[in-house]
Amino acid sequence: MSADRDRRRTIRCACCGTEGQHRGYGWIIPCYARWVYHGRPEGGPPPVGATPRKPNAFRGRKRVDVCVRNHSREGLAPGAACPECATEHSRRHEVARRQARRAAFFDRHVGHDTGERSNGIVFCRTCRRGDISVDKDAVRRVLDGDPPGRLSVAERELVVVELRRRGLTYQEIGDRFGCSPGAAWRIASRVDARQENLQLIQRRDPDKPAPVPWDERHAGHDTIVRASGTRCCRSCWRGDYDVDEVAVQRAVDGDPPARLSIAERQLALLEMQRLGLTYDQIGARLRCTPEAAAVALARANANASASRSDTYDHVDVEAILMEIGSGLT
Repeated sequence: MSADRDRRRTIRCACCGTEGQHRGYGWIIPCYARWVYHGRPEGGPPPVGATPRKPNAFRGRKRVDVCVRNHSREGLAPGAACPECATEHSRRHEVARRQARRAAFFDRHVGHDTGERSNGIVFCRTCRRGDISVDKDAVRRVLDGDPPGRLSVAERELVVVELRRRGLTYQEIGDRFGCSPGAAWRIASRVDARQENLQLIQRRDPDKPAPVPWDERHAGHDTIVRASGTRCCRSCWRGDYDVDEVAVQRAVDGDPPARLSIAERQLALLEMQRLGLTYDQIGARLRCTPEAAAVALARANANASASRSDTYDHVDVEAILMEIGSGLT
């Protein structure tokens, strides 16, 4: 109503006889509001003064300096809630809710392989599997019409492909593992798009080998499953501060491996700087831009300086350079 007050015409109110902005039925805004407040009586707005004053909720209350829990009430109106008491109340109830959720979690996963992260969140390794993990028993249960509580992304894709091969409709596929026909169609479209991309890559580069599945690529390696459900190969993955002298030598010679750890990259940069190579030459050997080589070399020099301090617990770059220096020259 306030947006169009400037456009309202001025009238003499048919109820109180005063001039003001017209609101409706020949009444000004105060008379119209008084009529609405009293329930829109048929006789029109009641006379001025008929609306009783609203009671003061704080009348009769004394202003106190502290609350019942000895919190300061400075600046608070009489009867206003104490913010510190409200914070304590919500914190106490949040602790109770967290304990109830934790107890319900362990009741739901009795006998399972459960764990707890550093932030206090609990998880179940038995129920939580990675998106690329495949349980053949779970796939078989879905095909038989008895799906488990949760399926990974890879398991859903396998089920949709197999049920489509059997000639089932998307409605029937969705009924098998509890999803909508649209979700079943999107899973099938994702699988088809992936197959089309692989075929397109093969047509563009027929000499490029097809991607090897993860299980075949890491057959016989030391593999683990993280708490999140993702798989990791310890044989292929090295830490940021692990050093392979052969990898460093290959990087210095201009034939770097597919991945260098942070310590290996720092050693290679420092050695190429000692040999007097420019940023362009370093970037060409590490297959990066000269700007990236300059930034990485500045970071390597800073870390090498920090490694001389007693408080630096990472790789001693200078000691390793002295140790394997004969192999790098």
